Amino acid sequence: MPSYTTFDCVHILDGPNVTAQVGYSAATAVTFTSLQGGANRSQIPFERHVVPRMTAEWSLRETRIVTPVGDFTVPGTKQGESAPRAMLNNTSVLVSKIPIQGHAGRMYVPGFTQAGVIASGALASTFRMNIQQSFDDYLEQLDALLINMVMNRPDGTNDLVTALKVGRSVGRQDRRLVRSRK
Repeated sequence: MPSYTTFDCVHILDGPNVTAQVGYSAATAVTFTSLQGGANRSQIPFERHVVPRMTAEWSLRETRIVTPVGDFTVPGTKQGESAPRAMLNNTSVLVSKIPIQGHAGRMYVPGFTQAGVIASGALASTFRMNIQQSFDDYLEQLDALLINMVMNRPDGTNDLVTALKVGRSVGRQDRRLVRSRK
């Protein structure tokens, strides 16, 4: 059976009239017996720690892993659990991927409540701490499953991501959003 030592993981999220992608590259010493096994292992931490913090308007549609030998998609089963309305569709929580060395990467994660955003676009401190705890737990569970989030470098090497840091203000990245045509 093949060993998938590196792969890309993309979580596809559905929100009000918009679809968003949140992804990362990973390296693992685990031998997945199937692509489905790798996708399932990658989806669990996101479903447990990040999606519940999103508003009920958002849900995880699927998780896709892409490897050199193929890709596989597993359907999502989790919907956000937060009651207040979500941030604007083009507004996301900016999460920096902090590697051991080199430049940080980033993820734009939509679906969090507007109630946690101050008029200036800054995240309220308690809201930010709660979201930060979710991403700390997410990375910790990936590590426990022996899935290491990494930063791909131009020279072909990977740097281990040691922390995920929630930014102090909201971010925008319209190109990661696909608007529905309803």
